[in-house]
Parts: sequence; structure tokens; C-alpha cells
Amino acid sequence: DLGDADARHNLPIFLARHSFSLFYGENGVARDIPKAIDLSREALNLGNMRIKESFSEMLSTYSVWLFEGEQGFEKNTDKAIELCRQATSLG
Repeated sequence: DLGDADARHNLPIFLARHSFSLFYGENGVARDIPKAIDLSREALNLGNMRIKESFSEMLSTYSVWLFEGEQGFEKNTDKAIELCRQATSLG
């Protein structure tokens, strides 16, 4: 069915876009970084390879915020290092 094909094609794109709204708390969406990371990962797993670099940057940014205890996040060095490693593995 053409509608199903369209939905399968557009889902990874929608997930990627929504993940950035969640990450930055934009477009009337409350900030939810864990959900943003999950959606980005799902978009990547569904074949949206264009999100790879942006997802890596998202993980890197969040790791800095956690490492420094910035943007209202409690300092968490272990989680920051884990996220940095994940970002690096994406390239």
C-alpha cells in the first residue's frame, strides 16, 4: 500500500525532527533529553543515516552539560563519559 510506504519512509524523518524539539525544548515541546536520545536512536535504527552526525553532536552536547553540571543538570561525570563514548562511536 502506498500510504504504508509513505509512513515507513517518513517515520524516521519525523522522529529525527521531533527529537531535536525535545532536546532543545522548542516548538512548544517540553525539554526531555532522554526521550530525545531514544527517538534519535530509533530514527537511526530505522535507516535515517542523515541524523548520525546530528545525533553525535546531541550526545556530545549533553555530555558536556552533565560533565560541567550546566543547563540545570546535576553534574554526572560517569554518564558524561558514557555519552561521549557513544558520540565518538557514531563518528
